[in-house]
Amino acid sequence: MNTLEQLVAFIPAMLAFSWSAENIGWPGYGIASALGVVWLIGRFVYATSYVRDPASRGAGFMMSFVPTALMLLGTLVAILISLV
Repeated sequence: MNTLEQLVAFIPAMLAFSWSAENIGWPGYGIASALGVVWLIGRFVYATSYVRDPASRGAGFMMSFVPTALMLLGTLVAILISLV
């Protein structure tokens, strides 16, 4: 269920970042793809850690939260740069 909750933010962040970054000349698709791989690995780490010991799932959560946050921040920066 947590993965579905994460997807609600991750997919729009990935689409917005890749599109806005490409519009200003950054390699948005490549960066979004790499962060998507990190997110996917983070979900795997989260799930396996949760099965072993629910208290140890923090690393997996951060590996999936940070890429989403970076893409949202990158989208904001790309939008601000395109306005200048």
